[in-house]
Amino acid sequence: MIEVIKFSIFTPIYNRKHTVGRVWDSLQSLTYRNFEWIVVDDGSTDGVWDLLQRWEKEADFPVILLKQNNMGKHVAWNRAVKIAQGELFVPADSDDSFEPITLERFAFHWTNTIPKEDRNYYSGINVLCKDPESGNIIGNKFPHDIFISNNLDLHFKFKITGEKWGCIRTDILRVRPFKEINGSFLSESWIWFHIARKYKVLCVNEALRNYYTVDEDCLTKPKPKDLLRSAESHYTSIVWNLNSNFDYISKYESLINIAKQFVNLWRFAFLNDIAIKNVINNFSDKKLKILSFLFFVPSLLIYLLTFYKIKKGLGSKTR
Repeated sequence: MIEVIKFSIFTPIYNRKHTVGRVWDSLQSLTYRNFEWIVVDDGSTDGVWDLLQRWEKEADFPVILLKQNNMGKHVAWNRAVKIAQGELFVPADSDDSFEPITLERFAFHWTNTIPKEDRNYYSGINVLCKDPESGNIIGNKFPHDIFISNNLDLHFKFKITGEKWGCIRTDILRVRPFKEINGSFLSESWIWFHIARKYKVLCVNEALRNYYTVDEDCLTKPKPKDLLRSAESHYTSIVWNLNSNFDYISKYESLINIAKQFVNLWRFAFLNDIAIKNVINNFSDKKLKILSFLFFVPSLLIYLLTFYKIKKGLGSKTR
């Protein structure tokens, strides 16, 4: 028997009139009907708002439409979490589609697989994604069909790769909003890894989401030309990850991957014109201070070489 659980399905959208129909069709086909759809239009200019308003009138489920200037998915996410009425929050990108049984399976596992007295210790449910054309699982599966873990262990210890999906407790998300800074969306690890310090997650080897890669959602995947604009958010993410998760990074990551972290730290520090002293002082741990100092010179050389190649390439095109 499935207990009655309300879901809030959230879709951020920016100029995705040609793909958001996948989400709409998926919502209409859901077998479990106790949900609301929250859509935040992030300053679209392709007429998608008119389409959304038409669907709002046609829907047999609550549709909440919000508009904002182009501020990014992280801002849209925070707004949706604040007003969500559902116990469980389901992010659905504007080019997604998902199986009709999705919410039914989420509700089943939340109310049957996890004992009621233990739910306060869980943040939500993780499931798999699949390629819509081949049906193949994206990345690897969880170690077992029903697997209890946390998102730090999944990433670092078990090396779970590929796009994953799921539902998250709304009350937990309200405690950990995205940091709203200039530039692009902070890595979602900002939320998942923080939650993993306190909560477990139920992992299920069921592929419920179709993940499209041809038509990338520009809310979540900035183009190379946006690198400078997003430099602050990249720098913030790296500093936070090293400060918060170096116990996992040092234990499970290769030396090459650790080196890449520090090279990227300095790369984005250079782009943000952050003083050397300030970069090093971002870390309270003595080991991190020493490592960041040791990687300064090689990172600077790599940074200069990269920009030299870019400049040389641009110069050759003008001849």
